[in-house]
Amino acid sequence: MLLNDQKHNRRNWVAWPLALLISATPLLGASGLLLGRQGLEKTLTQLTFPVAIFWLILTSCILLSWWTGKSRNLSWAILLWLGFTLCSTAPFPNWCIDQLESQVHAFDPQSGPPLDYLMVLGGGTGIGPRRAELSAAGDRVYYAAQLFLQGRAKHLITSGTSTVALGPPAPDPSQLTMELWSGLGIPAHAITSLPGSNTYQEIESLKGLMPQLKGKRIGLLTSAAHLPRAMRLADQAGLTELIPLAANHRRNTRGLQVTSFIPSSSNLEKLSICQHEWMGWLVGR
Repeated sequence: MLLNDQKHNRRNWVAWPLALLISATPLLGASGLLLGRQGLEKTLTQLTFPVAIFWLILTSCILLSWWTGKSRNLSWAILLWLGFTLCSTAPFPNWCIDQLESQVHAFDPQSGPPLDYLMVLGGGTGIGPRRAELSAAGDRVYYAAQLFLQGRAKHLITSGTSTVALGPPAPDPSQLTMELWSGLGIPAHAITSLPGSNTYQEIESLKGLMPQLKGKRIGLLTSAAHLPRAMRLADQAGLTELIPLAANHRRNTRGLQVTSFIPSSSNLEKLSICQHEWMGWLVGR
């Protein structure tokens, strides 16, 4: 009995590394053939990241279950693998992002007269140890400053109020945006701050300001994937004259590569962005 257990354990020590190697071989082989040593090194690096390791382990479990004939839960494991692969590799998240970002034809501010006001929806900022910083969606903050400094927007409007959180109160996103803009030399009199802890509230805040802006050219700037929902909320609020501007594009412009088929957290993040927009659409916010 003890001898059988020892043999079984030795087989497991051999089977697991072999299954992991078999799982990774197609991607490594394709990278080596198509991209050479550098492509092989890049692929190998990405396969060591947490999401990819989980995928390799799941793939190995399916291979071992099939090889040993333990097919009791094999169907469920394959369904889980298919779902995880679909969500964490590039093709499906890229397609979802493309569907969102292509819904609204964004205005080119270089092609017409300058905007009188440009509203930037809250977000894209964070707080470091000593100063405000740009975060993942920071392109919207940078793009707005660029347009102002180029003379393509005469006045900037920032929005965003911090939500209640545990611990010390966090600065409002609008405050952080104003700090960043001021550091670029944009004068305080050219910036207006509006409250709002979500897009719906921010649009309502802008609606309250509209009587003062009657007859002005007003742009609405946010991330490209968020722009369709923002414009829909603006239309529902009666702000049909707003001009859409897009920043922080996430769509794939390089085409699919071998590494596009390796699961990654960035692909899951893209899908999370899409899910957030779909949920907002479902609840009308």
